[in-house]
Amino acid sequence: MTEISRAERASSVIRAARFIMILQAALLIVNLAYVVAYTRSFANPVAWLFLAYSVVLPALVAWSLWRWSTRGKRVRWATVALQGVMLAFSSSYSWVWLWLPLVVIVALLLPAASRWFDR
Repeated sequence: MTEISRAERASSVIRAARFIMILQAALLIVNLAYVVAYTRSFANPVAWLFLAYSVVLPALVAWSLWRWSTRGKRVRWATVALQGVMLAFSSSYSWVWLWLPLVVIVALLLPAASRWFDR
């Protein structure tokens, strides 16, 4: 008789990291709307760079979330690198932009994440 195997369920650490990334994506989309609405003039090249940064980040987070279920090693390390960039360029006046990437990085470096992604 054949047994039907259940799909391996992600640990709570992996689910928490994914939830935080969904929260980041939502906040980045709100940030993009704020940048578009309140930038007076895009004649300044710095404004265009900030707009590009505000467009690329949610797209990369969305790509990472979209590829999450593949459980590939590349997705894990690309997500760690992306969160590192977000941490490096975060504004120091907001704890959200400092702590959320740091929590995701730590969660993805734990052994539970290694077991989940390195199948």
